[in-house]
Amino acid sequence: MKKGNLIFSLTLEGIGILVIVESYGLGLQTLTNPGPGLFPFLLGILLCALSLSPFITSLKDLIKINRIKKDQVVEPQANIIELVAVIACLIGYFLLLNILGFLIDTFLFLFGLFLIGSPRNVLYVAILSAAVDALAYLVFKILLQVQFPSGFTNIG
Repeated sequence: MKKGNLIFSLTLEGIGILVIVESYGLGLQTLTNPGPGLFPFLLGILLCALSLSPFITSLKDLIKINRIKKDQVVEPQANIIELVAVIACLIGYFLLLNILGFLIDTFLFLFGLFLIGSPRNVLYVAILSAAVDALAYLVFKILLQVQFPSGFTNIG
C-alpha cells in the first residue's frame, strides 16, 4: 500500500505542476488585480505543497519496508467496493449537477462520500453534509459571488 501512496502523491505533484504551468500561461497579474490564472496558480502551489509530505513519508516507509524481509510484510488489500462507490458518487455528481443544482447535488455527494468513508449514524452524516454544503455555499456564493448551477428551478 505504501507504493500506491507514493504513486498517488507523485501523481498529485505532477497535476499540481501542470496546473501551475497552464495557469501561468493565462496570466497572473497581481493580488489586487488578479488575472484569470492567479487562482488556479495558487491552487496548483497548494496541491504541490500538500502532496509533498505524503510523498516523503511514503518514500521513507517504502525504503524501510524494503529493508525488512518480504515474508514479514503484510500488505492490506484495497476495498474495491468502496473505490467503485466513490467513483460512482463522482460520476453521479458530475451528471446531476446541472439537473439538481449545486446545493442538492453537493449535499447528496457529500452524504454518499461520508457514508462510504466512515459509516456512522445517518443523522450525523446528514448534518455534517448539510454543514459542509452550507459553508461552501456561504463562502463561494455569498462572499465570492460565484455563479452555481441552480438546477431544476431554472427549467421551463
